[in-house]
Amino acid sequence: SSTVLGHVKHLQYFMNWVEQSGYDQVENVGYNELLLYVQYEQSRGMDVSTINLRLGSIGKYYDYVREGGEEMSVV
Repeated sequence: SSTVLGHVKHLQYFMNWVEQSGYDQVENVGYNELLLYVQYEQSRGMDVSTINLRLGSIGKYYDYVREGGEEMSVV
């Protein structure tokens, strides 16, 4: 579905940022790092509603991992 593809696309953008920012594992990215990600997207002119959509996808991903789902690779 397009919703699932949207979540995957948002996670890919986030994972790229995680890798470019030098974090070796997504689980090492916490609240403060998410604030840095938001600032990064804002500096690129990203609309607030788009940032919120991306954060929603990231939150769903972390919920999935926390419930025992398989973690995505950063690379």
